[in-house]
Amino acid sequence: MNFSLRTKLLLMVGCAVIFTALPVNFFSRNYITGRIVEHETAEFANTLSLVEDGLNVRYLHLLTSEVESVLQAKRDLSQYALLLSEILTPEHEAWADLILRWQHMLAADDFHLAVFDRQGEPVVKDRLIERATAEGRLDFKKQSLREMTLLQSRKDGKGQYAVAKLDKGRTPVLLFFMPVRETWVLALAMPIINIETGRKLMKERMITVMRARIDSLERSYGAAITLYDEKGEVLAGEGGILSLDSLPPEVLAKARKGTHVEGVTEDKSLLYRVSFFNALDWYAIASIPMSSISGPAKELTSMLLIVSGAILAAILLFTLLLTMKMLTPLRLLAKKAGSIAMADFSSEEGSLLAETAEGLPVEQKDEVGQLALSFVNMARALSQNIKKLVEATAASQRMLGELEAAREIQMGILPPPESAPDGGACSVSVLLHSAKEVGGDLYDFFTAPDGRQVVVVGDVSDKGVPAALFMSMTVTLVRYAIADGLSCADAMARINDRLAENNPSCM
Repeated sequence: MNFSLRTKLLLMVGCAVIFTALPVNFFSRNYITGRIVEHETAEFANTLSLVEDGLNVRYLHLLTSEVESVLQAKRDLSQYALLLSEILTPEHEAWADLILRWQHMLAADDFHLAVFDRQGEPVVKDRLIERATAEGRLDFKKQSLREMTLLQSRKDGKGQYAVAKLDKGRTPVLLFFMPVRETWVLALAMPIINIETGRKLMKERMITVMRARIDSLERSYGAAITLYDEKGEVLAGEGGILSLDSLPPEVLAKARKGTHVEGVTEDKSLLYRVSFFNALDWYAIASIPMSSISGPAKELTSMLLIVSGAILAAILLFTLLLTMKMLTPLRLLAKKAGSIAMADFSSEEGSLLAETAEGLPVEQKDEVGQLALSFVNMARALSQNIKKLVEATAASQRMLGELEAAREIQMGILPPPESAPDGGACSVSVLLHSAKEVGGDLYDFFTAPDGRQVVVVGDVSDKGVPAALFMSMTVTLVRYAIADGLSCADAMARINDRLAENNPSCM
């Protein structure tokens, strides 16, 4: 295929840009994709860590609130016990009525009051405390609550706290047993329903806060963070594509051991991270489509390809304009070179040079200008050489004409072939072909005045005009010598002497 120089330049520049841009785009795509995937994965883990930190902080607040509630309940029970111990004196005749009044007042705040004697028998009864101290009832530390009502078990004089759960599903009870005057054991109790209620309220508040926290987090497209309880119900978050039930049991088991579990689903479409909060029995699951992780990298590489294509188009356009500007003088040079073949070199030299140099960038200092200047100089030299050739040709033609005239004169000196004698003593035939227009070949035949038949044949030892002149002299000398009646030998001697007198070339 024959391409123009402009097409070749465009192809060369285009191939150079393409072969440069493609490897750069390829390696950039791999590098950028890897970096973006690492960044998105790290950001994904950091987002879930924020959720985990929020849960830990809220749970710490919950624990702090529960501890404060329990401590406050203990303080209330011990303060009431100290206050009531002042009433329980043997000297006070109406102590029983006062205890009953206090029992009634404390019941309004869900406090329970009972008094036991030395043998642990109730003096002032309370149904809740009576059930809690029934035979065989144990607290959470596996201690007998019945023994705590016995005076001999309280010899140290200090009060003792206990927590008991009366029946399955019932609210636990906080109890305080305190010996009084080595006569009675004062028992105060309160259900921990307030603490449990506060705990539920705190958990609900925690869930509300976590919902707002999760909703406020910036996430990649398609990413989801969900908080589940132990039953798999959604507490916070939108649920996401990946539910708690869809995870393999071994993943949940590993998470329950306190390990952050990261993995990819079987179809390689989702990246997930699972965390377990043992204190609340909650799961935090974060998931993100793999396409969302690799999407920014693909967008960036696509943008790189678009930018590279735009740069390639701009370079090709610039190259096209540049080559058009560069090739215009070259095309003009080619046109001028073609016109030289049809130029009239017989015209004036100045007009030919003016036509040749017209439009050529001879003033440019680059290679194109040098080429144009060389072309003009070539045209000038060609015009001069052709002019010289024309002059030389004209001179040659004149010389040929003169030589032709000399030939005619030379041939006129020699007798014509048809005048050769035929018959008699001799018969003569003539054929003469000179190597040049004129030469030194000679012949002659004539009848001497004394009647002798003379035949002369000779050749001058040279060619061209000098030989022709020498030949004409020889013919003339021969005729004169024979006319004088000399013999052949004498005639040859005279002729030789005459020719030798003026013969510097020794012809």
